[in-house]
Amino acid sequence: MNGTEAEFAIWESVLYAFLNSFPQVVLVAKAFKSRLRFQAPLSFALMLLASLCYMIVTPLGVLLPIPGPIQDIVISAFYILLIFVCVREQLGKLIFVILVLMDFGNLNLVASKCLEGFFFPEYALGRYRYTFSICMLPNVILLSFLVYKLVFKDICSGESEDDLPGEKQDSLMWRYLWIIPAIFYAIWMQHFYLSGRTALENALDPLSTGYLIVIDAGSLLIYHLIIRLVSLQRESRKLEAENHLLSIQKLQYDNLKNRIDETRRARHDMRHQLLLLRSIREQEDLSLLDELIDSFPQLSELDQALVYCENENANTILGYFAGISAKSDIRFNAHVTLPEELFIDKIHLAVLLGNLLENAVEAGLQREHGRFISISGGYKVLENSGNGMISLVVENSYSVTPRQQNGRFRSTKHSGDGVGIESVRSIATLYNGTSSFTTHEDIFTASVILYES
Repeated sequence: MNGTEAEFAIWESVLYAFLNSFPQVVLVAKAFKSRLRFQAPLSFALMLLASLCYMIVTPLGVLLPIPGPIQDIVISAFYILLIFVCVREQLGKLIFVILVLMDFGNLNLVASKCLEGFFFPEYALGRYRYTFSICMLPNVILLSFLVYKLVFKDICSGESEDDLPGEKQDSLMWRYLWIIPAIFYAIWMQHFYLSGRTALENALDPLSTGYLIVIDAGSLLIYHLIIRLVSLQRESRKLEAENHLLSIQKLQYDNLKNRIDETRRARHDMRHQLLLLRSIREQEDLSLLDELIDSFPQLSELDQALVYCENENANTILGYFAGISAKSDIRFNAHVTLPEELFIDKIHLAVLLGNLLENAVEAGLQREHGRFISISGGYKVLENSGNGMISLVVENSYSVTPRQQNGRFRSTKHSGDGVGIESVRSIATLYNGTSSFTTHEDIFTASVILYES
């Protein structure tokens, strides 16, 4: 091979290596963009490094007597290592993805070589001729589109980095699902290398290539069904969790409503007690005075303010928890300005305030001294959009430091996340808002912002 031919062969091999590696990098980066271990630019750069190494090592096969299988093994190992380094994902799912990429990477090579043998038979016996890259380009585009559309597009859909209920179940499933592409890959290898013919002979045989295309078409359908079933199961678990949360919210609201009705009845009864007091004064009959005095401790919450804000729903909840706080020796301060008409649903507002204040009361009861609850908030109209915004901040004393895991506060009553905090988070999300929960010294702060859509 003279200098010109060698130089041309090097550029042919570089072009081949690029088409055989770069699309895979794009597929992995796009599919797992929400699961990258590092920042996206760095992760993408590291995966591009594997493609660059492939483009460097492949021409060495032209200049040095390096067997093709050894090159492929080294590059494949480097690719796999970088995927494990760059992507933070379950081991079984990563193995699944790697096997799928290897499976369709082989199909791309075989189908391209078969096309080269049909259109450019005089060049087909060469390994890296430019005609091979010409035939590879449409295959790369078609296969990348199909693999992304049917497999990689939804492989991470609906997932978050949080410790979601059911994540262990997903991990258990992926622990075994990788076996399916492994079986298809084994079929490929058996047909490709144990058929009694060379790999090149198999690739140039249209019947052999057609057989492998049929196998990969079936495997692609199975992979798509697997991804869909996993996604549907994840969505089903999410709906079950949301329904469970809604049922808990409904029970909390009904219970809170019953307690508020009891407080209203007690206040109504006070009028009759005042009439009885007047009767005692007029008749100068003190025998009923002790009975009347004994009934007043039940109305200790009446020492609290009767009106906290214009919104009746919020006002009754604030009044109820003000009474609970008074009975429990918890200093209660409220500075809330909420109008009667709000964009938030009444039940959602009741659950939101109820959970925030109930958690504050429970935390305050754990202290012996210095108990307090302070709630502030209001409503305003945003100038840029004209829509409304509700902000609430609750501060309370506590003595037992709340347990956290992966940034989420854990329940003190049962295993798992706190239901009250999760309820607040779900309502904030429902109204395109935010929620935050922080601790500083002996003060727990919960902040919620809701936006009118």
